[in-house]
Amino acid sequence: MGDLVVFDTEYSSLQRKYHAYGKLMEAKYNEYLDVLSMVCEYGISEGEVFKNIRSFKATAEMLRGEFYAVTAGISSLCDSYVDEIDEADSFMYG
Repeated sequence: MGDLVVFDTEYSSLQRKYHAYGKLMEAKYNEYLDVLSMVCEYGISEGEVFKNIRSFKATAEMLRGEFYAVTAGISSLCDSYVDEIDEADSFMYG
């Protein structure tokens, strides 16, 4: 049976990438929500389109913070996987 080889550095790199990606996605989503607010405030200030945009924005607000939360969870899994492998292999390293 072949040996299982885990490259810790790859998982550490993935952990950092997911963390950074989550922050970026969250920042872009917040910008998007800000644009929707500006459309309602300075662009369309009444009527059915206004009501629909305002309603959509209220629903979209519920996702604020979720992109970062998901990628932080994945990042944490990458980190804990390396820890679990290290613990399982600790007998080999004395």
